[in-house]
Amino acid sequence: MRKSIRILGSYVDDIDRAMKLFAEGHFDVQPEVEWKGDFIGILHSFMGFEKSMAATLKGIQNVSGEVSGAAEQVASSSNDLADGVTNQAAVVANQVNMLADQSAQAAKESTTLIETSVKAVENGMVIAERTATQLEEVAESLRGMISKFKIADFEE
Repeated sequence: MRKSIRILGSYVDDIDRAMKLFAEGHFDVQPEVEWKGDFIGILHSFMGFEKSMAATLKGIQNVSGEVSGAAEQVASSSNDLADGVTNQAAVVANQVNMLADQSAQAAKESTTLIETSVKAVENGMVIAERTATQLEEVAESLRGMISKFKIADFEE
């Protein structure tokens, strides 16, 4: 009986530790205890949440890279434009128009990418909140079970 209580307590402690690390932005958390029996499902949910958050963060990183690439392209075009300003006024006017078009397009793409990132973060937060709620419910249930086991053990 006491062994069961210790095992349940270790599961609750492991969930608590993982949730604190998630709150700090660490999504590469590994369990510190060996989960067994009916509790394997909780571990799988926990690991699924971690993978989902890691994928969301990877998506945000990819979108950020695309935004950065678009900004570098605009900067490169601006540098090319500056080099030819003194010799070719007609070319400059054409380049300015092209750069304005590219800037407008880059702004549209940036807006789309940012909106996509925001949606990805919102989805990740919804998943995180659901998982946190579920894990808190499991932890609370385990605490109740531990309390009952302690009372039953004491009465014996």
